[in-house]
Amino acid sequence: MKLNKSELFKEIYNDLPKDPGDLIKNSQMARHTEVTLEDFLETRPDKEWEEYALNTGADITSEYNAQPLSRLKINQKAFEQFMASNIDVCEKKYYEKTYQKAISELTLNLPMQCGYNHRNTCEYNWGEYGDTQEKLKELLGGRKAIEGLGFDYNTASVRLLAYLPGQILPWHFDNMGNWFKKNQGLNPNLDTMTCDLGDIKRYFIAITDWHWGHVLQIANSYFPKWKSGEVYDIPKGVYHLSANIGIRLKLTASITGVVKEKNKTPPV
Repeated sequence: MKLNKSELFKEIYNDLPKDPGDLIKNSQMARHTEVTLEDFLETRPDKEWEEYALNTGADITSEYNAQPLSRLKINQKAFEQFMASNIDVCEKKYYEKTYQKAISELTLNLPMQCGYNHRNTCEYNWGEYGDTQEKLKELLGGRKAIEGLGFDYNTASVRLLAYLPGQILPWHFDNMGNWFKKNQGLNPNLDTMTCDLGDIKRYFIAITDWHWGHVLQIANSYFPKWKSGEVYDIPKGVYHLSANIGIRLKLTASITGVVKEKNKTPPV
């Protein structure tokens, strides 16, 4: 039975903790016992997660042909300096239930049951704390760049994501919970991904070039070898994953918001 996403995510997120350090301090995943091969074979936790994914839109056949929509001019050194200077307001977290409320693979603890843990799902994330949101918008090129991609600048939300080698963001789809929570006055609809201002979209922006072991899968297709500054659409409600199983830092950004105009920035 297919599950209706708007029903599942009526109440998506609780408020963010005031101190981002609480996400690690209060982590249940860090205290969870290791899942061994013997445990996995005995309990087969993958069956429940696969059923949940299939009931919320995943399949084993759909393909996605990722093509760059645009390309921004990126100063990688500036992003590295930003991270080093803003580590105290970094939202460091593992792939587990933190402030989510709705039924999901996280609130069902499916990743932990399948063997994901605090050693292989650590994400460094900026854009929610301090003045990092405005700083990130400026690093991407400011109002000109963001509006050039078609986004409404005032409601656009940028996140910077850093993954060290060996870290994975498992199979999931985006419910854009923080954006929905902040913009309830625009009457956002999760099923249609629209609101009073227009279509709600999320774009992926490569900060670093693709390198060995940098993986982004959408549906049942893998992204091409992206270049720094390239911008790609993350299609609505489609399952995807991201991983760094290489040797270099994998640094990407996302921008979520209302696309009101046609993209004016060429992909070359």
